[in-house]
Amino acid sequence: MKSKFLLFGLLMLALAGCDDDMNYVGTTIQPPGDKITAYVDSFQLTARTVYIDSLYAKTSQALLGHFTDPLFGSMKADFLCSFYCADNFRFKGTPVGGQIDSIDFKVAYEYGWVGDSLAPQIARLYKLNQPLTEDYYITKLDPLKYYSPSDLLATKSFTAYDKTVPDSVRTETDSSGNPVYVDNITFELPREFGQNIYETTLSQPEKFNNTETFSQLLPGFYVTTDQGSGCILRVSASAMYIYYHYEEVLQSKIDGSDSIVVQRTAETFNVTPEVIQLSHVENDVDELIEKSKEDNHRLSYLKSPAGVYTEITFPVKAIKDQIGTGRTITNMPFSLKFLPMDKWDYALVPSEYVLLLPADSLQSFFKEGRLSNNITSFLSDSYIQTSGSTYNPTYTNTYTYNFNNISTFLEHQLQTAPDEDIRMLIVPVERVMTQVGSGYYQQSVLSKLNNYFQPSGVKLLTDQQALKIQVRSAEYADGKQ
Repeated sequence: MKSKFLLFGLLMLALAGCDDDMNYVGTTIQPPGDKITAYVDSFQLTARTVYIDSLYAKTSQALLGHFTDPLFGSMKADFLCSFYCADNFRFKGTPVGGQIDSIDFKVAYEYGWVGDSLAPQIARLYKLNQPLTEDYYITKLDPLKYYSPSDLLATKSFTAYDKTVPDSVRTETDSSGNPVYVDNITFELPREFGQNIYETTLSQPEKFNNTETFSQLLPGFYVTTDQGSGCILRVSASAMYIYYHYEEVLQSKIDGSDSIVVQRTAETFNVTPEVIQLSHVENDVDELIEKSKEDNHRLSYLKSPAGVYTEITFPVKAIKDQIGTGRTITNMPFSLKFLPMDKWDYALVPSEYVLLLPADSLQSFFKEGRLSNNITSFLSDSYIQTSGSTYNPTYTNTYTYNFNNISTFLEHQLQTAPDEDIRMLIVPVERVMTQVGSGYYQQSVLSKLNNYFQPSGVKLLTDQQALKIQVRSAEYADGKQ
């Protein structure tokens, strides 16, 4: 019986395939006016690689160093930062003899680095001469607006992996098993610089009322490199430390007598998310852009940060002319495949997520802190597919950015600008997740999207076959929708 039903079904499918008019759904039970015709139309997208030399980059992360990739070109990154000052800040103790011991500035890179860990570079630290301003949250900023080359405070030679740190220090852990040592660059500043800060707390305490008043005294630092190449540090935190000894009176628990003990401590001024930190990035991408043209657009590229993107043009007018106004768009799947990372040492890796959004809204999207709305902007799935159990997961690289069904985008364009093709950008992004709820009901929700601020590179497949999309639509027999 199963075989008979199978043969009968195959016969009906064959007949349906030979009759172009047999595309009504439920014809035996639907009223004539409710019959639906389904359509599948194919359209060709086009792509090109574009360079946006400056983008909005308000982020607590920073990069430092110089790195060159054989395909994606060179990148140099540095940053400017200001400091958080607690309200009505004062030294916890009085330095012995009114003198501090020393002062330094540490740049920690707990997030690691990209490139050769043993490539030597020279970093320089400058004092800013005016407070940073939020309207300069762009990667193509001019640091000379805030500092003078004559205001050099310190110089430091470094490699990402510091071989002078003994294994005993590098592997030390706290009582919870967490590492104590964090890779860092330590700039030793002139002692007089820290002494002046201490003395100002006494002579002009109002300078330490809050972060804003402190920035008038010390606007911040500019951290850059000017010699060496091969590595970029992924900076996780920065802070200034003022070390000193002070006398503390301790009372004996036995007889109640007092004794004076000299203690050592440090006052800390951190670079926190509450203060301004500006990132400066310089890219050499001319050869990459030319290569994308020579490839005849078979490949398009993404490079971050700031900012090689792929621009894709959707032929809205051609779709409108083909589909007309009587159909309802039901599905338009869209995805982009990319090639595996290159085989050479320290090759750039893809960002986990990318965003599809109109080219003319790139800057405003991030500046206004928007989220993808699945109408004009779409966040891709991760190209890493997870399967298996929570305790034994399996990860598979799909080499695909999948946006799923973006038919709402097409419907919106057909309603708002049906005669204009639209240029969309593919932009590497970082998801910021926030924990909401409590206990058993706690979950992570997407709270923000940032420009991806780590060195990354992607080769997207954008030939004709890769950029052919199918639009599925439906129409009632009597024209109703």
